[in-house]
Amino acid sequence: MQAQQIQLQMLTAWQRPFAAVNQELWDQWVVRFGGGVPIDG
Repeated sequence: MQAQQIQLQMLTAWQRPFAAVNQELWDQWVVRFGGGVPIDG
């Protein structure tokens, strides 16, 4: 049980930077191709 929890925490911590990069790329795409301001939601 504890090992599973540690694995989950490692996975979450590992994914966080990718989520931030993905959000940044999406914002840039919306500004360029959507012709508008990125919507934070």
